[in-house]
Amino acid sequence: MLTPAAAEQSSSLAKVGSGKPTSSQRSPSRRRSAALPVATGRGYPVETGVPYAVFSDALLPVLRSLDSSVLALLTRGGTAELMQLFPALDADHRASASPRGDPAELKARLLWNFSQFLSRFAAKRPLLLVLENLQWADTASLEMLHFVARQSAGDRILLVGTHNDPDHRVSVAARRRAVASRIRKHSTPPTRAAPR
Repeated sequence: MLTPAAAEQSSSLAKVGSGKPTSSQRSPSRRRSAALPVATGRGYPVETGVPYAVFSDALLPVLRSLDSSVLALLTRGGTAELMQLFPALDADHRASASPRGDPAELKARLLWNFSQFLSRFAAKRPLLLVLENLQWADTASLEMLHFVARQSAGDRILLVGTHNDPDHRVSVAARRRAVASRIRKHSTPPTRAAPR
């Protein structure tokens, strides 16, 4: 459950789809002084095949700001999985070898350890996790979003996702053109033949 101050801050975000920057984007100093860390990740068309790119974009700055001892405490043995999600954190190249075992089991462990990491992080400080442009997110990121959303139900994590459907806008525009065309067709007065 978010505190009233955290809920108030999260409600100050611009409406989804308005094209306006959020209050945290307009005022970085205000965001830093707030009690609610905001992690924002964006999907990009060129990254649709990069696993967990949206989460990496959102959480890498937060993770880099943590002391290594705090990070180790929060991961509680799941450091290898965290390094798979965020290779940029692995400065010593400790996780460079691919993990071995059943792929389904490895993925389940990755999802579980990541959701537990977020729960432990949120137990210390609430977290607003904003994932934008999910229409370009890879399948692995969407699976992780689903898993984290189910697992973090009682945690102090607010997940916000945006999805822009470009096909919807095209189809609306196409429908408007079709309606306008029909109106012009039916509202044009019939042509009269010239008198002889």
